[in-house]
Amino acid sequence: EPRAAVVLDEGHRLKAGGGTATGTALLRLQCARFALLTGTPLQNNLGELYELVNLVAPALLGSPESFRRVFRAPIERSRERGASIAEVSLGQARAEELKRLVGACMLRRTSDVNARYLPDKTSRVVMVRLSTEQHDAYVRVLKDNGIGTD
Repeated sequence: EPRAAVVLDEGHRLKAGGGTATGTALLRLQCARFALLTGTPLQNNLGELYELVNLVAPALLGSPESFRRVFRAPIERSRERGASIAEVSLGQARAEELKRLVGACMLRRTSDVNARYLPDKTSRVVMVRLSTEQHDAYVRVLKDNGIGTD
């Protein structure tokens, strides 16, 4: 049965179609909607941006080939040393169009905005005794990794 939605935290770590096992598995899910959460700004990697947007809004940016031709190549070329005035102008126009399109599926909140709505952070350390089974597994992991348990 299809899922109504899947919410993925640490979305910046995902490369949906980029060959990762997680990305491949996500693309196989029957899901009406995906939402990606991240506290990390997206970097200037247009290929990764395409993969993330394509997961949450399939076809918004076209096929990988058309995205590369229409957006990625002109934007990247415009940022190279020696780009002509026409190339810079085209790259800037395409970057603005890409920003407009992506803005339809991206909600950005800075930490100062979020701080108004979140309580102060509190941390608690709670010591819990391991069960015998947990303790034995822990010791095995330490020994398997050459870490003494004395």
